[in-house]
Amino acid sequence: MRTTPQAFVLALLASSLFGCLGQPEASAPGIKVDSDPPGAVLSINGKEIGRTPYFWRSPPAGKALLQFAREGCEPLERFVTVDPAALADVVVKLERVQGLVLFQSAPSGAEVTVNGAFKGKAPLLSTDLPAGRHHAVFRLEGYDPREVDLEIRDRTPQICAMNMRSIYATIRVESTPPGAAVMLDGIHKGQTPCAVEEVLVGDHKLKLVREGYKDFETDLRVAQTGTQPVMVKLEEKFAAIDVVSTPPDARVSLNGEFKGRTPLQISGLRDGVYSVTIEKAGFDKAIREVRIARNQDAKVDVNLEKGTGVLALTISPSGASIFVEDEMKGTSAERPYLLELPPGSYKVRVSKGLIIARRILR
Repeated sequence: MRTTPQAFVLALLASSLFGCLGQPEASAPGIKVDSDPPGAVLSINGKEIGRTPYFWRSPPAGKALLQFAREGCEPLERFVTVDPAALADVVVKLERVQGLVLFQSAPSGAEVTVNGAFKGKAPLLSTDLPAGRHHAVFRLEGYDPREVDLEIRDRTPQICAMNMRSIYATIRVESTPPGAAVMLDGIHKGQTPCAVEEVLVGDHKLKLVREGYKDFETDLRVAQTGTQPVMVKLEEKFAAIDVVSTPPDARVSLNGEFKGRTPLQISGLRDGVYSVTIEKAGFDKAIREVRIARNQDAKVDVNLEKGTGVLALTISPSGASIFVEDEMKGTSAERPYLLELPPGSYKVRVSKGLIIARRILR
């Protein structure tokens, strides 16, 4: 409470009568008490009697203590000297309460605005905020804006501290086996194990690439948790050999082991050299050597050639007609008669005059 050292001497304004509603009439003596701002609780000599503006009728002579109290303002006391025969005015100006607020941020350096007005960078001591509710916003590059409401009631110091939340995080990427290239949103970040810093909080695309293993891709949501671990077990990549033949349905063997019939894919192969054999009745066997490197797939495409054997016929006497499957093939001579035939069984007939010889040859 503040008390002025001197008493106020009230001047005689007029003689008047008082109305029944407490308002001074032209000749009524008394004291008109008001405050700026109005609405202050008024106490006289320690007794609360109303709110300003207030008319004190017929005050007793002597000194009186006027006390003013209003929310958001400093309390005020005034001594007045009362002349009961006079009409006087007492008007006081109340000083609004200004709070003491220390604004702090972690990390420090956040810009502080209060009710939209920039105040400075934390740590910051504000001494001019009036009583009432206020809205403060902390802003720091690389961090989410933070907002808080505070209320000032009096001059009691208070602290408004804010932990800022970074918009960046760190992810630590490890893989089994290590040595995989790390791609975040299509940008190369290093090789596992590695820490990727200053990653914006939110959704990202993560890709790991390592020779001999399948590419690993995933959607990654980065949270505000400091360092976020990412553990990946890479799946070994195997190669395959696609085997195609014309005509199809040929037997396929890999390194001597039967695998199936064409068209065929032989999968699960590591780097190395393989022997692929393709066989079909009536066709020559085809053998291909295939080298697989860096787990790259390979293809074998062959046109099978019809297989033939040589049938040597020695016929005596010469000049005999030779038939194979009743088809005339030629006439025998002194030297052997050679026929190229596919593998299989054949009916051979040789005739000269009345002599006919038949054989089934395989």
